[in-house]
Amino acid sequence: MSTWYYYDNNGQKQGPVTGGQLKGLARAGRITPETVVENEEGKSVPARKIQGLTFAEAMQSEIKPSAEPNTYATTPPTSYGNTQSAGANYFYTDANGYKYGPVNEQQLRVLAAQGGILPTTPLETDTGYKGVAGQIPGLNFHAAAFGSPMPNTTYSQQTPQTNSENIDTPIAGLVESGLRSCSFFDNSPGTFATYQRSLSLLLTWVVLVGCLSSALFFVVISIKSDTLSSLWMAAGLVLAGVVLHFLCSRFAYAGTCLVMTTPCRMSTGGLTESLGLFALLLAVTGLCGGVYIGIKEGGMEGMYSALSGVAIFVFCGFLMLCLLSPRACLNLQFDEEGGTSAGETAISFCIVILRLLLLSVPTVAALLALGGTGTSLWACLKLLGASQEDPFAIFSTIAQGTTATGLVITAGILPLLMYIYYLLGVLSAELCRSIFEIARNTRDSEV
Repeated sequence: MSTWYYYDNNGQKQGPVTGGQLKGLARAGRITPETVVENEEGKSVPARKIQGLTFAEAMQSEIKPSAEPNTYATTPPTSYGNTQSAGANYFYTDANGYKYGPVNEQQLRVLAAQGGILPTTPLETDTGYKGVAGQIPGLNFHAAAFGSPMPNTTYSQQTPQTNSENIDTPIAGLVESGLRSCSFFDNSPGTFATYQRSLSLLLTWVVLVGCLSSALFFVVISIKSDTLSSLWMAAGLVLAGVVLHFLCSRFAYAGTCLVMTTPCRMSTGGLTESLGLFALLLAVTGLCGGVYIGIKEGGMEGMYSALSGVAIFVFCGFLMLCLLSPRACLNLQFDEEGGTSAGETAISFCIVILRLLLLSVPTVAALLALGGTGTSLWACLKLLGASQEDPFAIFSTIAQGTTATGLVITAGILPLLMYIYYLLGVLSAELCRSIFEIARNTRDSEV
């Protein structure tokens, strides 16, 4: 599940993209053999040295543009399904007037999906049909993900126009401007992946330190009680710390790579913006409520309440940033042309929720591990100062230390459990998505 970055013609770093997306960019001509490509370890090489990439120059045979002006039919062929069985080849013309081809129907679908052609791209077949790509049933266009549409002045787009779903008001515009300022992950490619990787690295070490601090706590118990029984627990926690450290090193960042493997499509971005705004309200409410209760209660209980409010603020703030930067964080694409049905959007929404949970694991686990580690160290100091004549204080300290140990262990196994849960959840969603794809292909074959 390697991730890649590449530098465009303006020298801007783009990404991250998966290996499959990198191949699609090469086929669509967005990446040339000399494009500088960088892996997740920071090593840069020309794209021609990456195995498995097929570039547009190798797929397309260039033909000089015709001197005569092109004329196009206003309706597509009525026997589209028969042209496929007859082995019809397609030729398309770019914005500069150059014609490329021949390509078969499958290659045409790939070009449309990767942004190589648009609904307004002139298209013709060797059977005599002339028109635009938007008139051909079964093509899914996603050119917006790879740059601005190609200029065209000789023909008009044949796809139906839809009205905007948004109702503009001054207050709504002000809120939207504020939300846009929080979508900096989308504006800084690669920043989110760097953040997740750094947080995952922190988690792996905090879990180990937390288990060691818990082991130290049981060593102190053994010393205070003049017995060796607690030393076995301490030894087990040291071994558990090594195991949990290994699990976190393998699964804490693996969830982010898994999300970046397959893009997800939705028909609108308003839903993620609304959820991001709701997460912002929860973050502010949680922080204010926790601090207020902490000041009111005072003492250690008040400090716990204030820290809980901070933890809620960090968690909800992370969800807000992900929802307001869906392309970079959730690998989410929006189909504004109406090609995504309501059912597919509903499935994508379920996958988005699963991705939010998976991506939040490093943040949640790090908060749990930090809290458990701090509580274990505090309990050690408190236990050392407790006297034998105060058994209730000793029992209370032991309960707090045991709770802290449980938090650290939970933080260590959380990445693995959430990784498995995500796979099972996405499996169910993909089964439903396959039903939609079968229904769509059946409908297109009947056109």
